[in-house]
Amino acid sequence: MVEPEREPAHITPDFERFSQVNDVFTRSRWDETIRNASWHVADIFAEMFEGDDRRDGFLDPLSMLRDGASEKVDVGPPAQASRELRRLG
Repeated sequence: MVEPEREPAHITPDFERFSQVNDVFTRSRWDETIRNASWHVADIFAEMFEGDDRRDGFLDPLSMLRDGASEKVDVGPPAQASRELRRLG
């Protein structure tokens, strides 16, 4: 099935980047095992810096455990990037 061409997404200055951290625990369709595993992993990360009196990701910011990518990928103009993301999704 061929999807009709859509207008590209328009990103405004008040756009907030999606963060998996804010969503992983709110997926009600996940079965109980996956939800429990999510909380277990969050607890492990939160307790990593407990010796420094920090609760990583709770009231403290999340720690950078490694550097990000050393290079950026040019995804082209917004319309092209939007088409590519829809194609991959």
